[in-house]
This record gives sequence, C-alpha cells and structure tokens, in this order.
Amino acid sequence: TDLVQLDLQGDGAGSLVDGWASGKPDGSIDILVWNGTLDQSKVKGDPLLDRRIEVRIEQLSERTYQCFLARVDAVHSNIAAHWHIEDAWPTAEQWDELHTFDRLDEHPLPDVVPHNGNAHFDFDLPMPGVVRLRLTPK
Repeated sequence: TDLVQLDLQGDGAGSLVDGWASGKPDGSIDILVWNGTLDQSKVKGDPLLDRRIEVRIEQLSERTYQCFLARVDAVHSNIAAHWHIEDAWPTAEQWDELHTFDRLDEHPLPDVVPHNGNAHFDFDLPMPGVVRLRLTPK
C-alpha cells in the first residue's frame, strides 16, 4: 500500500476535519476523512461543526472506477444507537442482537470515468463522523 498525497483546505481542515489516503498496486484508492472535535461537550454532535466535503482526485490512470462510500456516524454503522447506556450490561441474547447491527454501512456510488485523469465527489460529513471513499479499477 502506498500513501497518496492528501491536501486539506477550508474551515476546520487539518484540525476538525482530517484525512488519510492510500493506493494499492492494483490501482485501488482509499480515502478516509473524519470530522471530530476535542470538545467533549459536543460528543453527540453539533450541526455547526458538520461539514460538506469535496474530494478531487487527480492523475487517475484507469478508465473506469467502481466506487463505494462507507460511513460511521450517529445514523450509520452505529451500534450504540441500538443500546441505551442507562440499561444494564447486555445479556447473551442482547449481545447476539447487537451483533446483528455491527456492520459497516457501505453503499455503492455510480461508476466514475475520470475526465482528463480527474474525478470529483462531494458529500456531507457530520461531526462526529468518518467516511471512507474507495475507488477500484474495473
């Protein structure tokens, strides 16, 4: 796996919003972007800290990419949404039920055909939240 250059710009870039990108020898690219604050009073989120993320990928060499967006936030991939902290420790049956919700929320995006080697994506990223954009050559 090779690290891919990732430049962040805009309100909160490099602190509230940060990211990481990598490429694989098969031409696949993974971009991970997260939105979080150290202010623990906002652990359940704050709409003022939600962001619109724009991703521009340059120098793509493949002709068509299959794309997927995976999310972890209050409503995606969130097992805590199925358990109340004030409840007692889960029973074995409740653990089994919680296990059924323990899945990564991943959705396919339309295939991308880069224009002059470039591709563009944009999506909302709540705080707190994490997204992974995956491009795989077809």
